[in-house]
Amino acid sequence: MRPRDNTPLSGDSFGEQEKMTWSKGRLLAVALLAAASCLSPQAASAQQKRAFHPEPHEVGIDLTAIAPVSLRGGYRQFDRETIVATIQNDEEYGPIVADMQNQVDELVKLSDDELRSLIPAASTIRALMVNTAGCPVHGGGTRVYAPFGIHTDLSYPLSVRCPIGGEVYPNEEFPDDGTGWVDLRPGNDTHGQRYYFVGWFNHWFLRWLPDRIETMARLWFILDDERYAHAATVLLERLMEVYPHMSGEDLTYDGSDWGVYVKMLPTMWEGEELVDLVDAVELMLPRLDDDLLERFHASIFRPAFEAYREKPAPSNWGSVWNAAFARFAVITGDREILEFMLHEHPAAIVPTLDNQFFRDGFPYEAAFSYSAHYLDDARDISDALGKHGEWIWAHPRLRRSFEAFADLIILDKFTHFYGDTGGIYNRGLTLKPSLLEEAIRHSSSPKIARYLRQAYDVHGRHRSSSIEDAFSTSEHDRVETDSPVVAEHELASTLAPVKGVAIMRTGRGEGRAALYFDYGYAHAAHSHADRLNINLFAHDREFLPEMGYPEYMDSVQPTPGGWTTHTASHITVEVNEKRQLEGVFGDLHGFVHGEWIKYVDASCEDAYVHADVSLYRRSLALIDIPGGAYLVDLFRVRGGEKHDYLFHGPPVDVTLGNIELANPWRGTLAGEDIEFGVKPDSVLPYHVDNKGYQYLFDVRQGTVDGPYHAAWNLPDGVTFYANFVPAEGEQFYETSGYPRPSSKKPPAMPFLVRRTKPVDPGDLSLFASVLSYSKDTSQIIEAKMLTLSPDSDSDAYALLIRHRYGEDVMMSCLTPSGRAKTADGRFELHGQFGAHSTREGAPPRMMLVGGTSFSADGEVMTLEDEAATRTIREMYDDRLVLDGPLPAWAAGEILLATRGQVESAYRVEHIRGDTVYVSPGTWIGKGRADRYEREAATIFDHRDVFPLGEKRNRLADLSGMVYPEGNRNYYAGSWLVAEDGTNHYRLTSGGFPGFVLDSEQDLDGVEKRFSEGEPFLLYDIGPGDMVKVLRWRDR
Repeated sequence: MRPRDNTPLSGDSFGEQEKMTWSKGRLLAVALLAAASCLSPQAASAQQKRAFHPEPHEVGIDLTAIAPVSLRGGYRQFDRETIVATIQNDEEYGPIVADMQNQVDELVKLSDDELRSLIPAASTIRALMVNTAGCPVHGGGTRVYAPFGIHTDLSYPLSVRCPIGGEVYPNEEFPDDGTGWVDLRPGNDTHGQRYYFVGWFNHWFLRWLPDRIETMARLWFILDDERYAHAATVLLERLMEVYPHMSGEDLTYDGSDWGVYVKMLPTMWEGEELVDLVDAVELMLPRLDDDLLERFHASIFRPAFEAYREKPAPSNWGSVWNAAFARFAVITGDREILEFMLHEHPAAIVPTLDNQFFRDGFPYEAAFSYSAHYLDDARDISDALGKHGEWIWAHPRLRRSFEAFADLIILDKFTHFYGDTGGIYNRGLTLKPSLLEEAIRHSSSPKIARYLRQAYDVHGRHRSSSIEDAFSTSEHDRVETDSPVVAEHELASTLAPVKGVAIMRTGRGEGRAALYFDYGYAHAAHSHADRLNINLFAHDREFLPEMGYPEYMDSVQPTPGGWTTHTASHITVEVNEKRQLEGVFGDLHGFVHGEWIKYVDASCEDAYVHADVSLYRRSLALIDIPGGAYLVDLFRVRGGEKHDYLFHGPPVDVTLGNIELANPWRGTLAGEDIEFGVKPDSVLPYHVDNKGYQYLFDVRQGTVDGPYHAAWNLPDGVTFYANFVPAEGEQFYETSGYPRPSSKKPPAMPFLVRRTKPVDPGDLSLFASVLSYSKDTSQIIEAKMLTLSPDSDSDAYALLIRHRYGEDVMMSCLTPSGRAKTADGRFELHGQFGAHSTREGAPPRMMLVGGTSFSADGEVMTLEDEAATRTIREMYDDRLVLDGPLPAWAAGEILLATRGQVESAYRVEHIRGDTVYVSPGTWIGKGRADRYEREAATIFDHRDVFPLGEKRNRLADLSGMVYPEGNRNYYAGSWLVAEDGTNHYRLTSGGFPGFVLDSEQDLDGVEKRFSEGEPFLLYDIGPGDMVKVLRWRDR
């Protein structure tokens, strides 16, 4: 038997940059370690007593350097002659300038009084939507902002025109004095609700006003046409009169609010619009007098800052304000604003980089576009600070983040639409090329370069010019990404251990395939209730698509708002007809990138803390066959009264085999008496009590008698197959559902449900499936369960797969000490996973993961031990000192670390004696001890900058929802450490509202050590924690 090759996987899963470049701090640490042998016995003993050896990243900004010498000294200066010549000599700019003129043409035609009248009094209601139902006569509210959209028509000032019937509101029948028209029509669905006709115009005009003012300023700068500067200045003056008196209390979404409204606009937009205003003033600086500049600073800068400071926002809502605050500080030298932007609010840039860019590189927010926004914001803040902003690009978390996004790429163009992202059709998704170009200029990484090449292929190789390019001092030529180094940098299987995502990749060329597996992220911002969800990619497509971004972005109105985020619309298991709890994280139990099998295993019981679930676990194996691969899926659930394995394929009709269906019943899967989309008024769309099944109709129950299958025939001749091996007592339902229930576009598609009802709460449901694809006939001939002997583990499973090229047997247990044996004695596993494969004309192959032996038809594969287990003695940012060396075979594998209730994962980069170098790094955050409460043994950081420890029910008053409690806190079992490493304390929980120290420790010195304002570091694991690496072998 030949042991498998133990060569590390080129660092693909955690970032090539960390291997290629070492910070000065790390080099210094290595030098100190090398010199340790020369220390005196007393000094060496003192050094050995330190359990933590932090290397904190320092902020590289000199606050005293940001001090303009005059009122205008903080503004940038532009070479007008050069910029105008650039635009005139490049034909690409002609259409851009023409489009800019079209955008503001109506504005420059208006008189000063007409321009000023477009901005009513500060107290006038501003509303994002007229009403969620749409027009009071024609309706049309099938999605967010429908049917009126988000752009005003200046032909109807302070009014709105219905695009369906053409009538204009307000009018005599539907008057609106600025507070909205109240619907008092008897029996109407919106009886008692307000329609905000004036409010809608007021909000959306102000939403785009700073951008329009900036556009007119640019046109004046380029064309020297005074009309543009005059109109821009009139509107700016009027806004300066009104803005100081605006309040977020006068801003509403649709009358039922969910957001954080600071002042003029929804929080997520106002920061960037303030930057547009600054840019506009900067461009018109030569024609503006000092009095206007002073009033601009007083009526825009300070009111905006003071309003936000009073009501700061978390996540990307707050991040977008940082660039504006940076501009304010650079222009005025205001240290208060600068300090606040850097350190003092929930999205301040320094604690954001330290805590909201997680150790695996992914930023806060559980959806692609929202988390990517953090990268845009970091770049914008760096740009706003000018030469004082380069330290942002040097921060290790930001550098790592670009590689983390690169690790998500599948088949060179796809990113799975996780969270509030995309829709039913995925044609490719990457970060924007312009952002990646900027990253490449600050960090040379083959992985990022390769990702940029993929981004060019998705977005287009030709980089279109923008008007901002002409004003920028940065280079904008396309970065070269076709070098052999980049071309050879292929991704293997990758793991994001904090995001809780594994991507298993296999094959080459057209035979490539990939499995996406989401086992859980410890926060809920823009997330879906989709723990243990999967997707399969091959043949230049995805086979298990997401429904995508919600049709409605709020949690209270209307009913279909909960569908695309619901458990019911994903490939997972729903328990007790309840939605999963969002914002919970799972645990990894195995990750193996073998030569012919890629195996991953994870659980997330926290998703159903409200259903008394004790086991919620998925084991997956991607197995190579000629021309591609197939997927074995084993989903185990224990606890609860009803388990529904939910499944859908591509949005085409499905053909079922070996199953008989009854006629469709009335109503929906939620009940024959429950109509489509209807739920109890007391249940909110995003609450766990929302079944989600009211969106599934045309329900047909099937009779299950042995394995059955489904096929989705796609227009280009590719067919996707699912072979289902039924659990004991399994029921089957074929249903239909709309990807977008409100608009009912695209058409309805099949959704399949496999249901078990355990007799006893401790009974196990095990859903076994085999997923495959082909351009001709099915690859899979048969999939069936193999009967196990009585002495096998109760949760063990064996599966036989016959396919066109041979026969495979998979055996699965839950732990390395598991045992499974087939009743006929042919196959026996002592371990977590075993596989045996026969192919025509080739010798049999075997794999054993996390065990000591696997036998198949007389052939035996053994391992000396099931895993390498060690205990941590000392901690560094990038390495662990253990109580003994790991074996050489552990290099390149995944190290699983246990800290009480929480499991963590790392890649073993290399081993040197008792020291193991790991990635990503071990420190998970940095805070500030603003207060210590002795009785509660809790350290508080009042800034609330730790989203992984969020408590969902603190939002109950805002959302109207009360969530179940009982899920684990991400920081439980982690370590709070002094910056110099001399003091460290185990935590029992952390985040909001504070970090609770384990009371079993000696806490006498805490109050003295962490006095007011003292910084502290957070480490994922620490001394005494156990780590293990599963051993595996294939041949």
